[in-house]
Order: sequence, then structure tokens, then C-alpha cells
Amino acid sequence: MSTKRPFFSFLLAVVCFTASAQQTKNPEKKTILSKAAAVRIVSKAGMNITKVDKSIAAMIQPSIGLFFNERFFSGVVANFCLNERFLKDASYQPIKNETSHWEFNYTGLSFEYVFRPLKAISPAVGLNTGWGKAERNFTWNSLSKQAPEYVQLDKRLCQPGYFFFIEPSFSVNFNLSDNVSLKTNAGYRFTNFRNNENTVGITNGKFSGLSGGLAVQFSGLLTAAAK
Repeated sequence: MSTKRPFFSFLLAVVCFTASAQQTKNPEKKTILSKAAAVRIVSKAGMNITKVDKSIAAMIQPSIGLFFNERFFSGVVANFCLNERFLKDASYQPIKNETSHWEFNYTGLSFEYVFRPLKAISPAVGLNTGWGKAERNFTWNSLSKQAPEYVQLDKRLCQPGYFFFIEPSFSVNFNLSDNVSLKTNAGYRFTNFRNNENTVGITNGKFSGLSGGLAVQFSGLLTAAAK
């Protein structure tokens, strides 16, 4: 008993000293991004034009994600074509009077880094990457499946092609207010289709190309700050 009492007294003194030290010093919490790291939910509504085969596609481009410390954006992006009927398959040779156009869309992850975010005009670099699909859509006209000429059609032309894409870009942000920005962007999309013997005439060159457009960015939907 006599040896335990000094030990418990020493332990109690250490606990009291630690508690008092924490109350007096009260150190500032550090964060990875900065002393006051802010995270916002950001949504973007964009319109891009890009090359598809030998035509120009008009793409609507919605995206949503997180904006870290006014500099780094990470989210998801989708691209849907608005004028597919005008995306002609330039290499298709009709058997009778049928026509063919492309259905084209892609989606994936979006990353962007903004330089000088507190300025009225801010440059940025970005990267989109993910998966997409290209497929012919036929207007048969008088060439129906019952027509004798239908047997001449290579049925592999009706198969979709799936591709991986990577699209680096450069943009300029015009900060209209704290929560609204207008963005102009230009980039180049590289596509890589999966090797598939069941598809014909769907090549990387037809669906790789320049892209550019405008977007409106809305932020401040939800802000979390670590002070």
C-alpha cells in the first residue's frame, strides 16, 4: 500500500498538468489546404462544339462536384449531343436510299486547377476522362428489313463502339460575383476504342478532335470551412 500511494499521486499530477496545459495553450488546428480550408459544392452548365467524323457536334455539358479552397475542382461531367441527325457517317455508302448518322455521348470525371482564383479573371487547366459510346443510327427510307437489298447490309455496321477518352483543356474564368462565373474553354479529346471485330468503320480518328465552348459556374450551394 505504501508503494502504490506515491505512484497514484504522481499519475494524478501528470493528468492535472496535461489538462491545464491544453487549456492554456489551445493550439490552432492545421488543415491540409490552408489555415482556413473551404469546400464548396459547384455546378456547371456548359455548351461545347466539337468535331465528330467530318461534322460539328453541339454538346450540352452539365457537371457537378467539389471546389477546394477556390483552386481545385473535382467532380463528374456528362456530354450529350444535341444535333445527332446532322452528324453524318461520311464513309457509309448507301445500298439504296438509306442514310446513316452518329449517336455520340460520353461521361466521366472532371478535374480543374484555377490560377489566381481571387482575381476578376482567372486562368485554369483541366482534365476530363472517362468512357463513351458511338453508334450509327439508320434512317431506312425504302430499304426495310423486308427488302431484298437488306441482305447486302453488313450487320456489323449496326453495332455500337465503346471508347475511353482523355480530354485536357485550358479555360479562362470571368468571376462575375462570389458565386457565379462565366468560363470559356478549349481542349482536345483523345479517344481509344476497344478492339471489337463486331464493329466496322468506328475509329479513333473519327471521334478525336478539338472542342471548345462556354459554361456558367454556380457555387456557394453549400460551404464548409475549417477555421
